[in-house]
Amino acid sequence: HKKLQPTSSSTGLTGKATAAKLLVNKENPADQDMIADQLLIENSTVMKPLKDPPLEEHRPISACSLMTCSKTTSKICSSGEAEKLHSLGYEARKRGDYKNAIDLYSKAIALSSDYFKAYFNRGFAYDKIGECEKAITDYTKALELQPKNAFVYDNRGISMDKMQRYEEAVYNFSMAITLEPSKADFYHNRGFAFRKMLEYDKAIQDYSIAINLAPNHFKAHYNKAACFDKMGKYAEAEESYKSSLELQPNNVNVLHYLATVQEKVGGPKLTTALDNFTLAIEIDNSFAAAYNGRGLVLDKLNRQEEAIIDFSKAIELEDSNAAYWHNRASCYRNKGLLNDALQDYSVAIKIDETNPVIYANRGQLYRKMEIYDKALMDFTSEIEHGTGNLVKAYNNRAYCNAKLASYEEAIKDYTKVLELDIMNAHALHNRGISYQRINKFDLAINDFSAVIKLSPENANAYFNRGCCYDAIKELDLAIADYSKALELDGAENNTSEIAK
Repeated sequence: HKKLQPTSSSTGLTGKATAAKLLVNKENPADQDMIADQLLIENSTVMKPLKDPPLEEHRPISACSLMTCSKTTSKICSSGEAEKLHSLGYEARKRGDYKNAIDLYSKAIALSSDYFKAYFNRGFAYDKIGECEKAITDYTKALELQPKNAFVYDNRGISMDKMQRYEEAVYNFSMAITLEPSKADFYHNRGFAFRKMLEYDKAIQDYSIAINLAPNHFKAHYNKAACFDKMGKYAEAEESYKSSLELQPNNVNVLHYLATVQEKVGGPKLTTALDNFTLAIEIDNSFAAAYNGRGLVLDKLNRQEEAIIDFSKAIELEDSNAAYWHNRASCYRNKGLLNDALQDYSVAIKIDETNPVIYANRGQLYRKMEIYDKALMDFTSEIEHGTGNLVKAYNNRAYCNAKLASYEEAIKDYTKVLELDIMNAHALHNRGISYQRINKFDLAINDFSAVIKLSPENANAYFNRGCCYDAIKELDLAIADYSKALELDGAENNTSEIAK
């Protein structure tokens, strides 16, 4: 299966990482028979969303601490009562009492309608409680009062970013950059918006400028690495994560994502990934995602017993995470403990009822156990909840329908596969067999002929087409196909003997 597409959400950067992975293990090929489609589930990893840094990572500015009023504003703000209310509001904001701060700023504005700092700081407080539309309104009013204030543009961009109004956010960050081109945070924040727009090249460019302006800008290094990771540029991602780690050596999130990139690369990097996951666990032994990540590496190294221990620890720490149950199930399946695997897949589905990857893998397990009716239901759920190319899901469901002698349904699914992938020889061959089983020999012959055109060395296709010709009394054609099948089968066996 392909990787699930990550989405962005907000969480703490320096807290415990909650990112987890689903491992899609390689399924053994079906036994050779005339109806099997020899499907493989590719060995790949599926990551839950890579968590974006929280709003604070944009570094919104508090006017009272960093801004000064213009001469005009000072005259307007001369009212001692308005200043007093504003100061009390600022003290409330510092305590985290944002609602009281908003009330006090509003009273100050009621006394002085053009009070820049009150609008700015009320916008900041609104943003902190998630009232981003109101924050934008206040920042817009502040810009009317100070139209060349870069920090107002920056903060308004942050609120727009939070509302997923990314193009407007980019405009505001760009305005801030135009007014204050030496501020690294402004480039970082625009890069942050580009990242959410999936414009990773632009994001990387902005993060690079931020790093040039402020070489120790941790978040710019970290988010640059995340963009390289999303683009599949793992060497560049690894270097950027290492740069982040130099600035914060004990940051378990960085260690986790660095190890995750190394696990994706595989090969000799697996040992390094193992070391980094272990280091993250030593720093924080309650870090569930690190146990999960280390379990994935151990499974790839065929150290399933140790992997199961790590997945079990991850479950103990965070038993509501479907990924951990799924990964332990896949590990059990690799060890041949099918009933244990089935139990864990089922728990994972109860937790995450819309995850197509889990349905796909439980369906493969049911298929392996020859429980075709339940496998069929799981592949149906995979199709209902899946996105993108579902060729394998339809192929698998068709296979189960054929095993249950529901040949008409199998034909529908194989036809769907061919709509998605017209050159899919497995679907053509197996649809031909399904046509053959319901005595639609002409249609079966068409499919087997198409397979032979795609794969001229396919002995099974010649044999099955010969069977169809035999059934409709075209004996000369049948004999020719049987002879060709024997010739190809014999050549294959002789090749195997020579190879031995």
